[in-house]
Amino acid sequence: MAALNLTLRGFEVIDKAKEALKLACPSTVLCDDIITLATRDSVALAERPRYPVATGRRDGLLANVNGTEILPGPNSRVFEALGPFIQKGLSLEDMVTLLGAGFAHCNFFRNRLPNDPTMDKALAAFLKGVLFIDQQLALDPASKPFVSLFAANSTTFQQRFANAVIKMGRIGVLVNEDGEIRKNCRVFNAGGS
Repeated sequence: MAALNLTLRGFEVIDKAKEALKLACPSTVLCDDIITLATRDSVALAERPRYPVATGRRDGLLANVNGTEILPGPNSRVFEALGPFIQKGLSLEDMVTLLGAGFAHCNFFRNRLPNDPTMDKALAAFLKGVLFIDQQLALDPASKPFVSLFAANSTTFQQRFANAVIKMGRIGVLVNEDGEIRKNCRVFNAGGS
């Protein structure tokens, strides 16, 4: 499964947005909405499609560091990675799309693909999957058709990516007393909303 990652870079932008909005609309704007909108805009800046997002979901009352353990890691097999997606109501196509949209940091593939200056450049170009999971997605009979479709048609990939992100945004929505409007996005309110 995924290596534990306890950081969220760029959170200072969320803090600044919350402070500005708190002055204009006290006890109204939700941290979850700020993060959702910032994510959507970051995706658009990364030349991915714009997509609509729902706002108004309450901020959570629970933090679960162990929740990251269900995320697929770079060395997962397709069937291992799929389980958590299915449990959250996402499909194999959603998983392939979401896993195919990101970037990998060197520490996730350094042991698999060392920087070898003697490597044949044609072979390097032929290698499709930087991460083990990428290679597995391209080879597994269940996921291969999606990988082939998306590789051949970037417009289809962009549309399906937007749909998968929208579906992911509907997971675990909190409303009313199930959540709170945080005063500070980094911590729970003392004693509730």
